[in-house]
This record gives sequence, structure tokens and C-alpha cells, in this order.
Amino acid sequence: AVLPKGLLDALRDHNTDLITLGMAHLLFGKWLLAWQAPVDEYMYDCWCAFIERFPFAEKLAPTQLGLCGNNPACFSPLNGSCLPAEPVSKIKRSGRELTAWYAVDIRSVSTFLEKAEKYPVTLEKALSIQDEREALASAEQFLEMAAPKWHLAFRGLTNATNERTVISSILPTAGVGNSAPLLLCAKLHPELYLCLVGNLNSIVLDFVARQKIGGTNLNFFIVEQFPVLPPSHYNATDITYVASRVLELVYTANDMEPLANAVRSSKSSIEKVVPEAPYRWDDARRAILRAELDAWYARAYGLTRDELRYILDPTDVYGPDFPSETFRVLKEKELKQFGEYRTRRLVLDAWDGLERNSIKK
Repeated sequence: AVLPKGLLDALRDHNTDLITLGMAHLLFGKWLLAWQAPVDEYMYDCWCAFIERFPFAEKLAPTQLGLCGNNPACFSPLNGSCLPAEPVSKIKRSGRELTAWYAVDIRSVSTFLEKAEKYPVTLEKALSIQDEREALASAEQFLEMAAPKWHLAFRGLTNATNERTVISSILPTAGVGNSAPLLLCAKLHPELYLCLVGNLNSIVLDFVARQKIGGTNLNFFIVEQFPVLPPSHYNATDITYVASRVLELVYTANDMEPLANAVRSSKSSIEKVVPEAPYRWDDARRAILRAELDAWYARAYGLTRDELRYILDPTDVYGPDFPSETFRVLKEKELKQFGEYRTRRLVLDAWDGLERNSIKK
């Protein structure tokens, strides 16, 4: 969630005082961004106006927001750029001379404002916050608004001899255990998330993963070694081809609607092709989509057709006596179920189709 870390920690620990401080941190940042006067000259006036509008923060000392850096204290502020180490209400009772004041640090203020720009909250949404109780309720609402509505996860328990070693997908918001680790890519657009899912589930990457895994746990130190294509590899044509197919594979239930909405508002090349209702689950159609993605990624990695044939089944290249194997479990399952190694046929057909259409990678 894009919220102040102190607020997130306070919500986790149910610490009322720190939640109040976190909310002041969040809202005062937005207040500063909207303030018309130079904040380095009128910071104290800005704070006074803020607590007048949001009384829940009047018990806080403005220096708690971290705007003064390591500046030394003084007892005679020269101008409005200094903030007191006591709440404003106490200063009005005891006088300015009995309070320590600290000059604001320009670098600290700049960092404060840079973070505030990223918070998905507007002052309009917070206009009703008057007391501590409302601040606590609003903090929960802001957290719900800012929290991701879907996650990218991969299966942690696997084996080099399984049908597929790497199994990754996008999940709706839910609690997951350590057997479904999450991949957090805060700056990645939703259409590129879809491309990442397609990459992780590609048969070429799976072949590489089988060379690296030594047990039954797909640990992060292994995942970090995967030859994943960077976001810069994809142009608009690539995204249209890959992301649209991955979306059809994952958007098959209503609880994935948040992902569909994110793609619709992404201003990407596939925003207009997202259907209103989830895609219908069709095993035959899904097999073709996965094969098309496998072929696309094989070309993206620069493989030849014979190299792809080897990954699918080495005996197809070197004959039945060749001692190595790659996807034996997948092959035997499909021979039993379909009477053929269906994945090999579909992937090679998709490769040939890409060759004919000259889709460049």
C-alpha cells in the first residue's frame, strides 16, 4: 500500500497514538502541496491552519513529522520557518519563549512532499475528519483504498520432474501462506504484470528452472536467477499479443474484476479489448493460448525451431534412444489423455504461425 510506513506499522500494531501521527503525516503532506505561500517561510502558519481544519492533530507537536532534520533547537524563532517541539495549544498557554523551536530542513521537506505526491488520498476525501475516532476510521478506509486488489504469486512447492516446475498466476486479494510467495512490483503497470506472468509460465523459462532447482522448494534465490525479460523488451505490439492472452487465461472469475478494471484504465494497447464479463473457461482454448505464449517466448529468447523441439522433447531431435528428458511427465500424461503429445504439436504449430505472420520480437 502506498501510505506512510509509520501509519502502516501503527495499523498493524493497533497503536492509536501512532495511527493519529501517521494520519497527520499523510494529510499534512497533502496540505503542504496545496499551500499557496512558501512553506519554508510560513511553515508554522501552515501547521496552525492545518490543525484548525483537522482538530484531531492539535495534540501533536509538529516536529514529530520529521521536517526539521538534525537542526539545533532555539528559544527565539526568527521567522515562520521554525516549528515548535510542543503542541500549539500548549504554546498559546505558556508562551513562545518557553518552547524549543527547530528550523525546518529543506531537504527533509522536499522528501516529505515527494512522498505525499504518491499517496492515493485527496484532502476532499478527508474533510470530515475532526477527532481521533474519525482519524482512526479514516486510516482503515485509506488502507483499504490503497491496498492492492490483486497479487502475483508463484507456487513454492515444486519439483524438476513435475508437469511444470514454475507455476505462477495473479490472485485476488486473499491471505496466502509461505507456499505461495508473492512477487511485488510496485512500479509495474498491469499489462506488464500480465507479460511477467506469461514469461514465468513459459516452457522455455521452465526448462531453465529445471536446471537450477535441486529439491522441492522454489526459493527466492532461485527465482532471482531466472532469465526474465525486462519490461523494456516489450513494445506495444508485444504487449497486445502477450498480455491479451494472459488476461484471457487469468480473468475467468468475478473476483478478478479488479485486475480487469486496472487494465481497462491502464491506457495500454489492450485496454479496449477487456470484456465486461470474465472469460469462459475452455480447456481446449486455454491449451492453444498457452502454446501461443510458449512459442512467442521461445522466439523472444532467440531460440531456433530445433532448439524449441529439443526443449519440448529431446527424442524428437535426436531419436528415441537419446538418454536425456525434459518434460517427460507432461508428455506421458498427454499421450495417455489425448493419444498424442498435444503441447508439442500446439507449440510448434504456434511457432510456424508466428513465422508465417513475421511477428518480430
